Amino acid sequence: MNPNGGKAGDQITIHGKFFGMKKGKVYLGYLVNGKPIKKNCSVVSWTVDPATEEGDIVFVVPPGLAPGVYDLIVTNNSAGSDTDTFTMSEN
Repeated sequence: MNPNGGKAGDQITIHGKFFGMKKGKVYLGYLVNGKPIKKNCSVVSWTVDPATEEGDIVFVVPPGLAPGVYDLIVTNNSAGSDTDTFTMSEN
């Protein structure tokens, strides 16, 4: 995965391999008092080339998160989950 940074309301494209053919979920994860929290992101599109298993996921950055670095978590039914980092900028 190669996510970008962004701010609330931005549409972000993730490009990578093995996302799975079925639409999954995207979360931004963070810790509150040492406990992991996941904020659900709205997935706009989930396209994967079946021949190469390479594809793009477009999601919307949710409102209500402070600027900082978050875990970008992509989950699906076939490829499990993958995690990268996402930097939230100020609005």
